[in-house]
Amino acid sequence: MAKQFYIHEKREDYDIIHFFRNKKKLEAAKVEIDKPTKWQDQEDYDQSKEWGVEWVKEGSISYSKGLALLSGEVGDGNYYQEGLEFRDMTEEQFRAAAEKHVEVFDAGDEQGQGALIYYKGAIKDGTEVYMDSQSGIVHDKGTQPTILIEDGEYSIGESVNTTFKYVPTFESFRKTL
Repeated sequence: MAKQFYIHEKREDYDIIHFFRNKKKLEAAKVEIDKPTKWQDQEDYDQSKEWGVEWVKEGSISYSKGLALLSGEVGDGNYYQEGLEFRDMTEEQFRAAAEKHVEVFDAGDEQGQGALIYYKGAIKDGTEVYMDSQSGIVHDKGTQPTILIEDGEYSIGESVNTTFKYVPTFESFRKTL
């Protein structure tokens, strides 16, 4: 069973999930993260935290099958607005949830933006998941997720079986010359 520590950094226009392997690294990172951005002063940051617009939360999750992160509209009838829902689930369970998510978005019945992220196995220390309402979800540091779906579209991990039954081979093309 894997245990993963995380910090969920909520800013006015983006979220970042930081993953750590131990509590000591989490505590060191939290000191650096829980500060005003370069565009705001301490007073603005304190006011945003007081009003619940910005916050920094920490926690841990234990999982044995795979780690699923659910955000916003995920197709299960719930809307995860105030943070993420972390779940331990198999890839088959995740794909079933993903299909519900895609169906909701295909039907136009979504309540807002939504994303599902699935990690199978260990997540590297320092992995970050950046979520922005403008550019979507970006993984540019750390472990790449096994599956990523946002707003009804697969970004990573769509299982596609392509067969080229009617595409002629080079050899068959040469015979026609």
